Amino acid sequence: MKIFYSGSVGSNDEIDMFIANTIPSLLQKTGHAVTTWIYNPDSTSPSEAFEDVAKQIVQADVFIGEMSRPSQTLGFELAYALNNTKPCLYLYYHNRRAQPGAMLLNSPSRLLKIHPYKEANLPKILQTFLAFSEAQQSSTRTSFMSTTKIDTFLSNESLRRGTSKGELIREILNQHIDEQ
Repeated sequence: MKIFYSGSVGSNDEIDMFIANTIPSLLQKTGHAVTTWIYNPDSTSPSEAFEDVAKQIVQADVFIGEMSRPSQTLGFELAYALNNTKPCLYLYYHNRRAQPGAMLLNSPSRLLKIHPYKEANLPKILQTFLAFSEAQQSSTRTSFMSTTKIDTFLSNESLRRGTSKGELIREILNQHIDEQ
């Protein structure tokens, strides 16, 4: 699997080293190809052009962002990855007060996973996310003819839940399967 990993540094503390080196190293040890992009607002270069980063995100299978330091750039990368239907993992260090706001926490996107982490539980979080991502890649597309009654229900319920009709159908079917 191809992973696009992104993080933001800038205070030269030990978490910066963890973000820039340890997390990419953990991902590489899983046997996946990892493209690492570390944003430092104090040092930018022409190689950080939109086209370059966008191409790398599109070519990746998944996006993993260490989001402990607020960054508009990382937020844009996350949005770009989600817009390109990439499974995304939003990580933040447990004691950095970096939990995202309600807009992200309550996102109905099936592709977005958000986790606080400590050094001890990070490998398990990454393993769980990568397993989820592999399952997403093996998903198949299907279509069906609907009745007006079903379509009205799906339209109203998806609007109420803030999700797409397709996501609602997946939720209903998964819930039914789990109840079996």
